[in-house]
Amino acid sequence: MSVTGEPLKHPLAELLSAGFGHRYREGFVVTQPGGIVMPAEFLLDAQRILDFPVKEDDVWLVTFPKSGTTWTQELVWLLMNEMDFKTAKEICITERFRYIERMSTLPKATRQGAPDTIQLAADQPSPRLIKSHLPPALLPRQLWSVRPKIIYVARSPTDAATSYYYFNRLVHGISLSLDEFLECFLADVVQFTPYWTSVLEFWNLRSEPNILWNTYEEMKQDVGAVIRKTAAFLGKSVTDEQLHQLEGHLSFSSMRANPATNCSDVMLSLRTSIGLPPPPSDQAFMREGKVGQARLRMSPEMNRRFDQWIQENIRGTGGRARKAKQAPLPMARRAANRCAAHANAHIFGCLGNGCQSPPPDAALDPIVCRAGAEVGGTDFPKSAAPTDLRDSQGGHRNRPRKKWPLVVINPMFKCV
Repeated sequence: MSVTGEPLKHPLAELLSAGFGHRYREGFVVTQPGGIVMPAEFLLDAQRILDFPVKEDDVWLVTFPKSGTTWTQELVWLLMNEMDFKTAKEICITERFRYIERMSTLPKATRQGAPDTIQLAADQPSPRLIKSHLPPALLPRQLWSVRPKIIYVARSPTDAATSYYYFNRLVHGISLSLDEFLECFLADVVQFTPYWTSVLEFWNLRSEPNILWNTYEEMKQDVGAVIRKTAAFLGKSVTDEQLHQLEGHLSFSSMRANPATNCSDVMLSLRTSIGLPPPPSDQAFMREGKVGQARLRMSPEMNRRFDQWIQENIRGTGGRARKAKQAPLPMARRAANRCAAHANAHIFGCLGNGCQSPPPDAALDPIVCRAGAEVGGTDFPKSAAPTDLRDSQGGHRNRPRKKWPLVVINPMFKCV
């Protein structure tokens, strides 16, 4: 199977390109398989990524951008390197934990002379630590046969999208307003969108023994619990003293002050490479580190549209309505029963085996959660690699938008 791409055709594509100062002169494409938006330059490397040799002791971290990626990278690196806090403060996380498709996301002019991040990922000593923002269909095929450990981290789409906007302001000097960028995000013309592609596919793979599902909201509410869960998944033990050290090192204030994790030098280098001056003092790679702040920045109309968009994508259209007690997942039944009296629930916040109270500063995405909600679709077979759902149903964003035929009620819900 080879990776191809069709030119992105959407009225907002030109707006986004202009916002980037037309630096991506080759334009953007919709990949096949995968069905996500990437710079045309990605096609130069996509096959190499697909054919990338995977080792059994690899650890892969996959996220949508701005979903707690760096936070999790630092946690995993420390767990896999005997809590070497000294090195974690001296060597940048980008060198300790390789971003495999980094070179493939750069404009053509910037790409020339840039490090070959695919080769750098391959050349790491074992166990190799590799991160990616790609959906299952574009990740190395050997992931599904060799089955190394994979950690997926999800984040509320409103917070992820808004943080992604400020990231693009920092790195690319994007000139769009927040609402203009979010308009492009909802239309699936922003790089790595559609947001739901990898999130829902990995959610369906969460029961695989080599896959761990974490959420940004979970980490914010109880980072200690996430540390222990991740350590157990990686086969590592953590003492109470080490847990205390990790909690301090992984705090937002510590990560933001640490040059090896705040990526200030990397951001400056990227801006310089495309002819931008140093970033303003109010722009930083790590900004707020809070849950729900996006809702305070978005316009009321954009808030309403995100609510509708989330509900459409989560509910799906693949099944007939039936009682929640018939849902295929026991945890889904428990979550639905606990949420039956509530009008709204949060997709990415449920901790453990039921609904939990949100942190006090959480402005949650409303998702209807009721005992009679519709459940549709099926999980991926455990013995098979994930299929590209959008490809299997034909077309992409140049045709009418489809909803996702996947399980609706799920234990990610948090009652509000």
